[in-house]
Amino acid sequence: MKKRKKLALPILASLIMAFFALPATASEAKELTMPTKENPYFSLAHQNGGKPVRFKYHAKLLFQGDSCVVNLQNVKDSMSVVFRSSDSSVLTVKKLSDSSCRVTGMGYGNARVIAHVTKSNGFFLFDETETIDTKFKISPKAASIRFRSKQKKITVQSTAKLAMTIRPSISKETPVFKTQNSKIATVSRKGIVTGRKAGKTYIIATIQNGKSAKCKIIVKKPKKISGKKKPKKAVGNKKTK
Repeated sequence: MKKRKKLALPILASLIMAFFALPATASEAKELTMPTKENPYFSLAHQNGGKPVRFKYHAKLLFQGDSCVVNLQNVKDSMSVVFRSSDSSVLTVKKLSDSSCRVTGMGYGNARVIAHVTKSNGFFLFDETETIDTKFKISPKAASIRFRSKQKKITVQSTAKLAMTIRPSISKETPVFKTQNSKIATVSRKGIVTGRKAGKTYIIATIQNGKSAKCKIIVKKPKKISGKKKPKKAVGNKKTK
């Protein structure tokens, strides 16, 4: 009987200490479970070797029908993670492991991938859960593209941005640009054309579905600025003696 009392006392003491370690109010509990500006990832970082659990860097733009894998950093064996979408009509989330999930664009708009990270302390009642998230923008793919002008005139060493129309207009897809003759004109990834030498060439823009548009570029030599002209002599009647 005495042995049982000796064993029960330490267990009871540990339970009382754990009870008093819990947050006293709901607001205090919220402060523990919600990310803050000072620590936007995981407030249990001090129990994780000082390393916060967070999403690894990924592209924020995802196209409708496309998928990508999103990973978490610093997930320990003692942690379990549940992934979900803030809006399943915009994107869906499928768990691959406790540190990764597959995201698929369904509709269009903004949505978040949410991860509920639970750290087990050995007692179910005292498990601690944190919530972190990462944002995605889902865009429809471009269906068609055209340049607003069939040709553009520029001079050597000058630049011009080619205006274009992409349908649907809400698509965030960026076409791939190329020039037929880089000695005449070059084009950047943003569609900015630079004249290199006098001549004619074409700039071609292509979208993911294979459709393309073409714009004729005419590069001319810049006009020479002539020197100051000599003032003309005033023409008048000659003086007579």
